[in-house]
Amino acid sequence: MDKKELRIGNIVGATIAGEIHGELAEYVIKSGADIDNSHWYFPTQITEKHLIRFGFKSKKHIYEKENAHGKIHFDVGTKSIFIEYDDTFVCVNEEEIEYVHQLQNAYFVLTSKELRHE
Repeated sequence: MDKKELRIGNIVGATIAGEIHGELAEYVIKSGADIDNSHWYFPTQITEKHLIRFGFKSKKHIYEKENAHGKIHFDVGTKSIFIEYDDTFVCVNEEEIEYVHQLQNAYFVLTSKELRHE
């Protein structure tokens, strides 16, 4: 995993000493040392479970989360983030957002708030 994509608080899949043994454990990056050991981590696919734990509410294939400035929408079909402000929707990503850490990073850029499990 590219350490340039990681921030403290990101959720990733973890291995034991760099080896995959069965299912990956979910791990929260806690320090710069964790980021330096990024070769032990793998991206975690975004699931409905993650979105719900992050406080998004389901609207079929769209999940939304309110914040102080409006709403953030995540479309699981297009893997896109939309911001809603005064009934206007704007897509804010060019690349698909497939992984939890990508969603967390994009959310932080848009809101200056960490996206953590509730």
